[in-house]
Amino acid sequence: MLSGITGPASSGAYGFVIKQAQWLGTDCSRAGNGTVITGPIQSTSGWTTVTGTYTTGSAQRFLDYLYLTRQNATGGEVYIDEVRLWREGDPNQVNLLREPGANSHLTFDPMASARWDVVLETAARRGVYLKLVIDEKN
Repeated sequence: MLSGITGPASSGAYGFVIKQAQWLGTDCSRAGNGTVITGPIQSTSGWTTVTGTYTTGSAQRFLDYLYLTRQNATGGEVYIDEVRLWREGDPNQVNLLREPGANSHLTFDPMASARWDVVLETAARRGVYLKLVIDEKN
């Protein structure tokens, strides 16, 4: 959700964008830095989905930094709930990011869950009984 995005800080387009680049530090909001993946958005009415496509290099093994930033803007707020990234053509759209939600404390890692499944199944197969205690604050 975007609120009160103002600008431009200098000539050119302004707004919320997603871009990719090497480390930009505090320069990530400058226009012309990085590869812009989405066009600039100045406002939304409520939550919205922003999509873009990025092609990695043929020798690239890891994704460089993704920046979700107010580019060339002088003010305003951006609220982000979730970021999803998947390979083009993946019919299941498996998210490549381990913790996509802004509220990561509410995210359950499916890989960690799968590891616990293996522990519990192995214990049951070997006749070992486990007493699991889950304590959630207070």
